[in-house]
Amino acid sequence: MPDGGLNLDLGPMLFDLAFVEDPRRPELAFKRPGKGEVQGYALPLFFHAQIREGWLEVPAKKYQELYRLEEGHAAGA
Repeated sequence: MPDGGLNLDLGPMLFDLAFVEDPRRPELAFKRPGKGEVQGYALPLFFHAQIREGWLEVPAKKYQELYRLEEGHAAGA
């Protein structure tokens, strides 16, 4: 059970890496369903982490940003 009295400002925290398809930036290759191997780059996504009443909340907009950048191919999308 979370500690309801625990409140911490943790600062910037890595949320995920978005694999962005972009042949103009062929820094790495990765697979896309229906397309096979494509070229692009990895973009780290951060958020300002805070523990409030024992819970770490990840803003929903970070998931939306990840899905947008990966064109709906993010794991679990």
